[in-house]
Amino acid sequence: MAGAYLPIDSEPLDCDLQERTFCSAVRVKIPSVTTIVDKGFKECCFMNLVLGDLNSNDDYKNDYLGIFHQKQTSSETCTFILRELATNTDHNLNNSTYGIFKNFGSIPNNLNLSTYRLSWKKVLTLHGEGAYQIIKRISIVGINVDIPSNSYQLRKYSIQQANGTTRIDTKHNGRMVKLGIDFKNSGFETTLRTNGFFGNRDSTYVQDNLIYSNNEKNEQVSIIEEKKYQFQMVKVPECISEDFFSFHLLANEIFLNDYNVNNHSYELVKIPTVLSDNSGTKYIPQTRNAIINLTFEHRYKNSKNINS
Repeated sequence: MAGAYLPIDSEPLDCDLQERTFCSAVRVKIPSVTTIVDKGFKECCFMNLVLGDLNSNDDYKNDYLGIFHQKQTSSETCTFILRELATNTDHNLNNSTYGIFKNFGSIPNNLNLSTYRLSWKKVLTLHGEGAYQIIKRISIVGINVDIPSNSYQLRKYSIQQANGTTRIDTKHNGRMVKLGIDFKNSGFETTLRTNGFFGNRDSTYVQDNLIYSNNEKNEQVSIIEEKKYQFQMVKVPECISEDFFSFHLLANEIFLNDYNVNNHSYELVKIPTVLSDNSGTKYIPQTRNAIINLTFEHRYKNSKNINS
């Protein structure tokens, strides 16, 4: 991003020797559009699947997208736009038509933050299936910039359409240092659906025992079950892996869902988790795709027995 200085104050000061002028300025970053070099791989044009269900409000069947912008100056503006790629038609995201809008000044802990929770079900209802993109139209120090998002392929939810995918849901309530954004009490949340798998639960047990001095009896005091799950994200390009590693995994709360028809369990819906281990990312030869392998633990440790 380029930088620019914006003057905010200038006033004369009387000195013993001569009159001088004191000026102060703030430095702002001018948003820039990332240049994607097309070297012939189709992954440069990745389109992410999102689903909506016209007949249900079930969170599991309806994806949503969190959008945000942090302004640097009081005069800066940002408009969120939903773009239909087939017709290049734009729709402003500035009310509840497509989701939940929080304008600048409405989040007490960060008055310079604006967010939108886009409901893909509402988009599906009003405009149907198709390819979409989010545009952030920013105006700062007299410079206008449009920042496009990844492209999204919106489809109606079905078991067959969702098969082979997993979805991570995240809630953010902390200060993202690298981004310079404080999400405290903003209610910001988003989802990311990708090709992958979540499941293969395995349990370990932590047991406390009381052993009597005569070694004739070993009595259980308590036992706790710790649930662990395998997570794999497959064939994802850098635009997805970067967002996943540097934003979603840094969230305060992480929930995982699986949609594979061949999964051992069909109860893997909105499972509260914490990251346990990274088994390593594999990069597929002759492609730009990656395979991400992680282990998550169940967030709650209430599967236990206490003998007291």
